[in-house]
Amino acid sequence: MLKKIGNRIKKIRVSKEFTLGNMAEEVGMTLSAYRKIEKGITNTPTMRLMQIAEALEVNPGEFFQDNVAVAESMEKIGFATKDEVLEIAKAVQALTLEFKKFREELPVKKGKEYIKKQKRAKK
Repeated sequence: MLKKIGNRIKKIRVSKEFTLGNMAEEVGMTLSAYRKIEKGITNTPTMRLMQIAEALEVNPGEFFQDNVAVAESMEKIGFATKDEVLEIAKAVQALTLEFKKFREELPVKKGKEYIKKQKRAKK
């Protein structure tokens, strides 16, 4: 069980592009002590797991979930998560549709002959 928890913590840490050193410093531990948590070598107190979860900005329950790809929703695409990119894509799609509707409402430019006829009709 310790190894599973450690592996889940590591997956999340890597997906957020934190180094072991960053995490150890963030939770006030030595690098070797933090490494033991990710390797599942040491039993970690609940409060320490809460600190790690807070540093990683996740729910501590994610460390205990079975058969779940923990880092899946946190995959990075550039500086945004996969979920953020999908949300942006939906927004762009909605704006594109709005733009098309707006464009259809605009008057259509006619050729020079049409304009000349319009001017003659006004006289």
